[in-house]
Amino acid sequence: MSGVQKKAAWVVSNLCCLVCICVCICNRDLTSQLHHIHQPPHTTPLLRPMSVWPRPARIAALFAAFLAILLLLQRQATNPPLTAAMASPDVLSKLGVSVSQSAASPPTLAVKVVNGNDVPVTVLTWDSPLDPAALSLGLVRVTPTGAAAPLELPTLMFRRIMPPAPEQLVTIEPGAAVEREIVLRDEVVPADKLFGSGGSPARVALKGRWTCVWVKRREDISDESLDRTSGADDAFEGEFESNEIEVKKA
Repeated sequence: MSGVQKKAAWVVSNLCCLVCICVCICNRDLTSQLHHIHQPPHTTPLLRPMSVWPRPARIAALFAAFLAILLLLQRQATNPPLTAAMASPDVLSKLGVSVSQSAASPPTLAVKVVNGNDVPVTVLTWDSPLDPAALSLGLVRVTPTGAAAPLELPTLMFRRIMPPAPEQLVTIEPGAAVEREIVLRDEVVPADKLFGSGGSPARVALKGRWTCVWVKRREDISDESLDRTSGADDAFEGEFESNEIEVKKA
């Protein structure tokens, strides 16, 4: 059962409970049976049959039950970001990551992240395809022609300051895209390793892990969630991988 189905089942079960309450209130035959519960002599009955309630009281009880139903439905309708976050475990699979070559000298990658969800998402850029330090973080996989495995490129470790700054949170609207460029700097990827002695094109792709993705806009993220980032209850983390392209020498 998917997250959406589980959420729908939860709503339906709650509605059924409320409907049952309404039915019990209206059913004179059922509630009148409470009057016959055995009580010790000369004692006040513990339960008063609903069938002998005044008519205004029964109407008020019905109104309260239906009001509870309406409030539950209103909550589901007016809080779509949180509902989506709870019910869409595949939100990350709809964040498409693609790369293309935008320049040959120096070799430059154009990275695009497309939000295929029907709700806005906010991405923490740390360790993501949108991180300006993606190359130094080892997110770029470079495989020269004829090589069996990607090059082992030098990487750096960064100490992150919490909470993330506003510019490190990128909101992507439904169907929209955000683009960044990654320059394959010679000090990290030497040209002789990238293209070999013959100048053959190299295969390049991005692969890594989303640190934190919220199914809401940046301004809707709480301070508590920002302080916890990857441990936040309303955020997702998971793998990403782009298409593979051939990067050609100028």
